[in-house]
Amino acid sequence: MIRPGVMRRIPLALSTVAAVSLLSACGNSPGAVECLNVALRPGIGVDIDPAFAPRVDSAAMKACWDGDCRTFDLKLEASTAASALPCTGNSPTDVCGAQAVPTGGKYTFAEVRNLPGKPIDITLSLAGPRMTPPQDQHLTVTPRTANVAPQCAGDQRQAGIIVSKDGTVSERR
Repeated sequence: MIRPGVMRRIPLALSTVAAVSLLSACGNSPGAVECLNVALRPGIGVDIDPAFAPRVDSAAMKACWDGDCRTFDLKLEASTAASALPCTGNSPTDVCGAQAVPTGGKYTFAEVRNLPGKPIDITLSLAGPRMTPPQDQHLTVTPRTANVAPQCAGDQRQAGIIVSKDGTVSERR
């Protein structure tokens, strides 16, 4: 299982699923879609830009809709990105690879069940040694349905938040 922070893009599992799908597509008949036993998690991801990340030691989030609010203590992870490794040759059967390398950013994902497909209010609280008092930022995000493949079960609603290099927040589109 890939932990949040290993792949830092929303929907969380789509990067992984794309890689697994490409690998498992070998030997399948053309046009066939294999529904993998990969589930998406419903929730909200937060990406913190590498330039701002050193200022943030902890984070919390409150998500509200339809008069109901939920609070989450967020565990920050180091963000990574894929970096290509050299190929063994130029033949279609030669091997190429990639490795995860740290970006300097931070990432977290809050599993939030029953997200609606309409705008929700978010308060993101960021704290660290160089932020006195902690920063509370408010924004509205609209969770969208994400799926592994349209023919497969397991659709979930997800949203994403980006914290920019100056600490402002916005919805990931």
